[in-house]
Amino acid sequence: MNYNTGRTVSPLERPRLLAIILSVLVLSFVARIALPAFAGQTNSAVVVKMTDVPAAFVPAKVAIKVGGEVDWENTGHNMHSVTANPPLPPGAESFDSGFMAPGATWTHKFTVPGTYHYLCIPHANSGMAGEVVVKK
Repeated sequence: MNYNTGRTVSPLERPRLLAIILSVLVLSFVARIALPAFAGQTNSAVVVKMTDVPAAFVPAKVAIKVGGEVDWENTGHNMHSVTANPPLPPGAESFDSGFMAPGATWTHKFTVPGTYHYLCIPHANSGMAGEVVVKK
């Protein structure tokens, strides 16, 4: 098949076309970052990705309802962990994923309301930390 319409893009149209393409790319990137954080505000489950460069939890802060779960996905090439960083809310149990290989996923269910801080043991000195706010 030949898809050539015979129409060429004029030099005056190129900047506009480039701006449209860049806008679509930026919006799709923002949606991939923002939607999980927004979902954590309203849903009982949320996904947090673990990245290498920079070493980070994305998103770093999420909110869920009591009984909700957080899934941590190691999307990097390095080992990561999800380790509770006390103090924990009264009555809450500590949690620790252990070392997670690249591609691994770990889930924790939060049953006590409050704010939970956590970190990645191998990258704690790099500031790899996150927060889960559990609401009633």
